[in-house]
Amino acid sequence: MNGSVHPAMLIRDGDRVRAATAREEEMGERRAAERASSSEPEYARDRLAQRAANYEVDEEHDIQTQDYEDHTFSGIMFTLEVLDRAVEQVVLRGVAVRGELGPMTVWAAKGRWHDFEGLREDRRAWTLLHAAGAAPSYRRPKMLELCTPLALEPGEVVSIYVHSGLHSDTGIVYDNQHRTSGCEDGYLRVGAACAHLSPTPFSGYHPWGAWRDRRAFVGRLSYGVKHLLWQPEKRVHAAFPTPFRRMVTTLLVLHRRNDNYVADLPEDILYYILHMCGTTWAGDAEPEPAPGSVAAGARGAAATGG
Repeated sequence: MNGSVHPAMLIRDGDRVRAATAREEEMGERRAAERASSSEPEYARDRLAQRAANYEVDEEHDIQTQDYEDHTFSGIMFTLEVLDRAVEQVVLRGVAVRGELGPMTVWAAKGRWHDFEGLREDRRAWTLLHAAGAAPSYRRPKMLELCTPLALEPGEVVSIYVHSGLHSDTGIVYDNQHRTSGCEDGYLRVGAACAHLSPTPFSGYHPWGAWRDRRAFVGRLSYGVKHLLWQPEKRVHAAFPTPFRRMVTTLLVLHRRNDNYVADLPEDILYYILHMCGTTWAGDAEPEPAPGSVAAGARGAAATGG
């Protein structure tokens, strides 16, 4: 036929193309009907329903205070505040101090020790987190691992009390309160402290007076962070730092244009990518001021399904 194509072959090829196209259209309509019949997209159901990281702790941190080597005695009590960030929990795992040490205990109580009269001598208000002997460590803080890690929520404030049972004044190193006393690292803030001179925990008696105010904790805290995961919900979104919220807005705007690769992604896939992004991947910054705790509001919404 000198290279020509018989009309019957063209008809058969056209029939096959039309049949394949019809099958694809039917499958597309079926998938659309399945998605429409469910309350949320598949990724939203299976992935975005997860409001917080399902691993217990996904980042480990240390925070270390300054050390002027001002004093030693039996104990140090200080406040610890979890900053209002896009986290579900901060989990305190250990407290490190230096000195002659000896029989060591670590305790925790809700609130600031100086806000409640008598709290620092009310043993019933405190929970024992560590009790063990420790060899002297004069130069480097020795980590006292908590038998029960202390899980704290954003905005929560507790008091931590570290005590040595040695009958001497060399048990634990601490400082005077300096202008630069206290520290924070973006997740935790170490605050006001008082020193304890008695070898008996919570005792109000010592010949020189049992307590010394305007002191500062010297040592390290070891803790983990369980992050809040991004959701396309106003209260959860508001809990994230400003750079992260700007990144979300930029990607959503790009998704609605037709001149970029982001627009090719299904919406639930884009949401899932944002869902798994780290809080600081777009840059670290304090959340904008807002009435109350936005992170606490996000956790409340997660708990109620709102």
